[in-house]
Amino acid sequence: MGCKKESPIRAKNLLACSPMFAGGMKVHIIFLPCWCQQFPPLAMFSVIQYASLYLSTNASLTFSLQRALKIAARATAGISAATGGMVLWQYYKVRKDYKKLPTPDGPLFGVEFPSTSTSEFSTLAVEADTKHSTQCQLDAKNKTVHVSNEAGDCGAESVVFIGDSLVMGIGCLDDEKGPVFSREFAQVLATERGHPVRWRSFGVDGGDLNRMKAELLGSLRLYSDTLRRQAGREQGNKSRQGQISTVVIMCGLNDYKNLIVESRLPSEFRANLKDLISQVRDIIGKEVRVIVPGIPVNHAPLFKKMFPFNLALYSIAKEWDRQKQILAQEEENVVFIDEPPEYTPADWAVDGVHPSARGYKEWANHIACRTLSSEKNSTFV
Repeated sequence: MGCKKESPIRAKNLLACSPMFAGGMKVHIIFLPCWCQQFPPLAMFSVIQYASLYLSTNASLTFSLQRALKIAARATAGISAATGGMVLWQYYKVRKDYKKLPTPDGPLFGVEFPSTSTSEFSTLAVEADTKHSTQCQLDAKNKTVHVSNEAGDCGAESVVFIGDSLVMGIGCLDDEKGPVFSREFAQVLATERGHPVRWRSFGVDGGDLNRMKAELLGSLRLYSDTLRRQAGREQGNKSRQGQISTVVIMCGLNDYKNLIVESRLPSEFRANLKDLISQVRDIIGKEVRVIVPGIPVNHAPLFKKMFPFNLALYSIAKEWDRQKQILAQEEENVVFIDEPPEYTPADWAVDGVHPSARGYKEWANHIACRTLSSEKNSTFV
């Protein structure tokens, strides 16, 4: 079977004869807007490919011009297939050769106090430690109160982090004592707002949105219920002190692979994220603020020299972040925060994918400051 040589090559005939071209067309069309902005040569190549395909079916053109356009369409289809093959090979090679970093030792929860002078901080911490001596322990060096009970009542406000390895602190050394990102974020909020901020991280290494929903929401429900019971006992439900005010969802990096492996479209990622946010709000409360940061994949050292895989990855990352922006515009009290503009080599861990402790601190500071400014009813900062 196949197309007869003497029959004119219409669009449907070309797609039938070139399955790889048909598969590549879907990806090209999805990411063409991103390529136009970031990678003009690649975008122009795709435009030539589809323009040649369309014009080759125009009966008003001369036979020689039609033939030339058919050759151009077939040539660009072949190059597209070769490029796609290279991207897939590099993708599977990265997955095969990548050596996972261990999860840093330390608690996934704590309470941060306003970082003022040492004496003022010590006073705040001692008062808290005296009142709740069985729950709080001062770490004077890091200006942190670690809580032996994750739902301990040391904090005046609670922030929750849901995500993948990023909220688990992978990339940090054990001496950092847990996820630096969550701690630093809570520290900035505590300092700016002038009261203690409790934090809790719920992470699953390598988790996409589906795994987060399956493996983390049960623990989140238990944590939220404990906070509610505690607030009811201490304040007669007349105050939201200690309850969860903000949820930060770190996602996207492990969802990129779904495009390649399962052919999931960007709109499906947005719908899945919307569903996760809806379930989180069913557990915590409809009024909770949700932060969805962009992921700085284009700065990761591991991918810098992996052409053409890095171009495809950057386009996917850009499109996934665009879906977060769209969701933030559609949903009330959902905020998208773009990635920091600059990184240095010292901001990355040895695997070239995860941030180092310094990188996490810079990133958390960036997001926390934008979160504070976004409280002026903005959805994108």
